[in-house]
Amino acid sequence: MTLLELLIVIALLSVVGFMALSQVGDDLSDVRYQDSDNRLLVLRRAIVGDDEPIYNGQRLLSGYTADNGRLPFEDWGLRNLIVADTSTNPLSPEPLDPYAAVSGQFDPEPGVGGYNDGGEDSVDVTGSSLFKGWRGPYLVTPPRERGAYRDGWGNQGAGTTPPDDRDALNFGWLADLADALEDTDLAITGLGRDGIDNATTGIVAETAYDEDITIDIAEHDWMVDVEDWEVLIRNSTDTDIALAPQRCLRASLLVYVNRPQSASDGHWRRLTSDCVAPPAGFSFSTPPDYAGSCLDAADEIDATSQSIFENGAVVIDDSADTTVPCPSYATVRFTAGGYASGTPSTLIPQGRHLLVLVLDEQVDDSGLSKHDTSGGPDQLCSSLVIADSNISADTCPGARTVKKVDFFPRAGLPDVTLEVAP
Repeated sequence: MTLLELLIVIALLSVVGFMALSQVGDDLSDVRYQDSDNRLLVLRRAIVGDDEPIYNGQRLLSGYTADNGRLPFEDWGLRNLIVADTSTNPLSPEPLDPYAAVSGQFDPEPGVGGYNDGGEDSVDVTGSSLFKGWRGPYLVTPPRERGAYRDGWGNQGAGTTPPDDRDALNFGWLADLADALEDTDLAITGLGRDGIDNATTGIVAETAYDEDITIDIAEHDWMVDVEDWEVLIRNSTDTDIALAPQRCLRASLLVYVNRPQSASDGHWRRLTSDCVAPPAGFSFSTPPDYAGSCLDAADEIDATSQSIFENGAVVIDDSADTTVPCPSYATVRFTAGGYASGTPSTLIPQGRHLLVLVLDEQVDDSGLSKHDTSGGPDQLCSSLVIADSNISADTCPGARTVKKVDFFPRAGLPDVTLEVAP
């Protein structure tokens, strides 16, 4: 072989080697890009849980939002998906409550947004506790990343305060998290191979691998709107329920939200339905045809009259013994502003919540609470004696009526019956 031939062979081998290395580089970049994309999906699943059925067509309530009733705060960062005690972070004040059995808290006069703010009544019914709180870690971090969860490029961030601190709080991701309890959306962005925030800087990515990739979590991904949700209340006792004028039965939904212990308001939001109506042709408080909520316990009405209320029948004319029977069941509806002025948002987080039967002690002619802008005070129906006639203002029917209800995003509202049991 001549020297020229040797040089040609070397040149050809160099070209082949360069092409091979370029292909390997592209393949490695593609792997890193796909890894970033997959990690974004893992982050989404950690926050809102699985969208698809897990077993036998059934979905599973899982993820940060189902356990805590909220999105991660900006001050806590994505780090809160791995570490529960946010107080170990100098930028965050204190920890969230850990996952445990919790009893529902009913506030007769809820504060702003429907949150309990003192004077609560615990829903003390066997089997009514919910398991709520921080149940992480919601992410499993690779051993080589030492407790972090970075994108496929290993990007890191700089800065000392949110939202600039992409490293200590967000592991190099650009995370636009919730900065208020009412926030319903967030976005997480991986900055690509060049580590540049293209949207903010205006720098155009040179290759597809340099482009930012973002995953958005919207309201409909983890919340349910219960506006116009209808609940059936059925009297399954052997005693008719006929409340005095200006009193009505409602359903309240108690929703757990994990908040720092220093928060001025509590961990429970209360949303409340409209009233079980009085008998047909009657109003709550306009004489002479006035009455309170009424649910009959039997098909036949005993019309023996000694007062305006007796055995679930409203007496119209004592001399003629004329009565109007009540139904044994009624439908109530959750509406924005349908309970009292200042009613909180009808958006609730996905998860399991408590539905309870409530006695509203004073309503106006249309069934709107007459107390204050928050709608209280009401009382949670408990085990109290029902009089034979002229049901007293402070009486609730039967034992406390409580039901656990599961809510899934984009799955419609559940069909629920509250059975008033002996």
